[in-house]
Amino acid sequence: MTAAIQSTQKQIVAADRLRAISMLDSAINNIGLYNGTSPAKVKNALSKHFGGATSTAFAKWIKINLHILRTLGPLAEYEIIATGSSFWACDSPGVIATAFWCVPFVAIRICPEYFNQTPDERSATLIHEWVHKYGCNLDLGYEGETSYSNNSTVTQLINADSFAQFAKDAQ
Repeated sequence: MTAAIQSTQKQIVAADRLRAISMLDSAINNIGLYNGTSPAKVKNALSKHFGGATSTAFAKWIKINLHILRTLGPLAEYEIIATGSSFWACDSPGVIATAFWCVPFVAIRICPEYFNQTPDERSATLIHEWVHKYGCNLDLGYEGETSYSNNSTVTQLINADSFAQFAKDAQ
């Protein structure tokens, strides 16, 4: 990878990180306003990403988790994996980024596929990886997969993509 490409990719990841922080800030603000029905985007995002759970008590629990994520996530470091490298995780089709589950002092690996996403998708990907790294959540379905929409609330609470997609939709 040339130095110019590496520099450009680092700038993209830095901008995505700031956007991810903004997404979390907006989602935290909006869920703080939630009264069980309004704002509608919060209720819809809770229902969609957490198995239909939309109570205010549940929303408060999600808000606490988002606050923790907002505090720790931006501390993450990143390693950009070059196209054609032999890094095992990026060799699998569809892998966008990877974080060692529950290991806070190891960089999040950004795979070449990451740069083919839209800016909002890239920022949601960073949030997703932050949830793995600091929340110790698993991959139990991705938005758009049948299994995701069929997951129970409990499953979605330990699923990394639920928090990332909630933040994207509730902002």
